[in-house]
Amino acid sequence: MARSHLLRTAILGSEEKLRTVYHNAMQRKLALRALRNIEQDTGYILRAKERRLIKSYAKEMFGSHSYAYWLYVYAAYQQRFVEGWIPDNYFGLVVAPRVNHQVRFIAGFKTLSKRLFETNLFPDIFYVIDNKWYDYKMNPIEKQDVRRYLIETGNDCFAKAEFSSRGKGVVRLNSQNFDDIDFKKLGTCVIQESIRQAKWFEEILRDSVATIRITTVKEPNGTFVMRAAYLRVGRSGSDIVQSSNAIRIPIIDRNGALGDFGADPDWRRHYKHPDSGFVFSGKTIPYFDCAVSVCERLHGRLPHCGIIGWDVAITNSGETKIMEWNARHPDIKFSEASTGPNFRSLGWEKMHYQSKIGSA
Repeated sequence: MARSHLLRTAILGSEEKLRTVYHNAMQRKLALRALRNIEQDTGYILRAKERRLIKSYAKEMFGSHSYAYWLYVYAAYQQRFVEGWIPDNYFGLVVAPRVNHQVRFIAGFKTLSKRLFETNLFPDIFYVIDNKWYDYKMNPIEKQDVRRYLIETGNDCFAKAEFSSRGKGVVRLNSQNFDDIDFKKLGTCVIQESIRQAKWFEEILRDSVATIRITTVKEPNGTFVMRAAYLRVGRSGSDIVQSSNAIRIPIIDRNGALGDFGADPDWRRHYKHPDSGFVFSGKTIPYFDCAVSVCERLHGRLPHCGIIGWDVAITNSGETKIMEWNARHPDIKFSEASTGPNFRSLGWEKMHYQSKIGSA
């Protein structure tokens, strides 16, 4: 019995080690690509001496040289090195599993969000679960009821599959294309009403609804506070914001002030939107503080999670709409590179001492 237990433990440990090595290898590739693009774009080259110092710091602070590569990216983006940054691969391997526990996987079940947080701020109107149709109160309905809604209102909606992310698994619905959608292939999904964003955002781009990523954390004293945020806007011709071509602009304070420049998926800087010409510097997002307060309050309803990334939109009346929330691996790398270090005083850099993973 004892030998069998030891064998299983050894096998599981080996598998975990391999996953860690593979994850860090992939992250190294992504980070070095980002670093190369930043250096080509800005002309700022991270010197060999700086790389050695950062690599030594990663080993000392996080337990592995593997965590140096995202620190290279942050340093090149800010053109300086600052202690306190959290490498993205360290966050994914060590921090997120410890601070969000198994609860982090619940965020992928989009059909549960509205009931979980007990709020109408999610724009959910219908659900498809196991090929059965429901209204937003989970009352059974017929598929034809949804078709009737689209015809009578003339509104467009968006169907989002469970565990979809980065703009994938999202389908635009209207009365013209509804019968052409293969909902069996889409699977369990939420259908959300289209959001009319504030006119301020339409000055940037009208084609899609801009989303704001607000990252809240549970502080050591048990309160819930925003630690980072950025605005994500799409490109012309896309009716949803897609990670593959979106522009991210840092939000530098609680008033909603934008940074001087944003970045595309290749980490190249943009001081204005490449399609509309909207200049980012000196602009402030309306009602941003209200959106932050909403996210902080909702986070308090799920204290099991130490960090949550909220994707929100703001309407013309100033109302916050929660499009989705992320707890499995909320993106921190852009915020760390642009406005970080954002997560000091949380003790995250010490977690690898308590973890069986992360040192490969």
